[in-house]
Amino acid sequence: MGSLPPPPPSVLARSSDPGFLADLRSAIAVWKSHPFLPILTLILWGSFVFLKVGPIPWVIAVAHVGWPGVQRVWYLRAFRGRSVSPTGSVRVWRAFFWRFAALGLVAAVPFVVIIGVVRPNVDAPPSWFAIAAISVLVDFLLTFVTPALSFSTRRIREALRIGVKMIVEEWPACAVYVVAPPLALEAVFGFHVVASLDVTSSRALSAITVLMGLVFKGATAAFYLRRHPCGDEGSAWEARPLPIK
Repeated sequence: MGSLPPPPPSVLARSSDPGFLADLRSAIAVWKSHPFLPILTLILWGSFVFLKVGPIPWVIAVAHVGWPGVQRVWYLRAFRGRSVSPTGSVRVWRAFFWRFAALGLVAAVPFVVIIGVVRPNVDAPPSWFAIAAISVLVDFLLTFVTPALSFSTRRIREALRIGVKMIVEEWPACAVYVVAPPLALEAVFGFHVVASLDVTSSRALSAITVLMGLVFKGATAAFYLRRHPCGDEGSAWEARPLPIK
């Protein structure tokens, strides 16, 4: 009698899924062994917030464009006991810059429609609640799109297909990863709580949300990678390996 074929990787991943809290702990554990990941994330955020001299804010804003891909590759390599050298981080950033810039334009489409089409044709402008709600919805839909763009493909359309399909196929196992993403938290705090605080308190709270966003990215990356295995460089490039410390 012939043996049965092995179950697909997605089934094996579900059977050994440690859960959301375990993934959060794994992401935080990465910070202990790779402290430069949260440190550099806060430096980029702080540079944009505090340095308002000349073109510096624009330069920092450009640096932020490819940074989400660097963060996810950093997690990927850390989960496997490896790291990225400073030179490797710059190379990863360059590899991810244009694709994340394109994804940002796609994500901005709903807001352009509201500001450019809806607002001129209504008596009252959209409320902060409506804008926050749209931000949360966009963030929900992009939960697994950004990992797909970092780990699985260079193409925006393919990343969108993978990300949305994963939400449909993995629901409800992926529900908590979808409903508690970092950008949704930043939208809630940014539009409601921060507006009522003094400058110092609002900046401190914003820094906390940046770190919360980083740990959620790590947890989501861990969940995604169990379903979609990839090489140590993700989708940064196909052939050139990163320099290893």
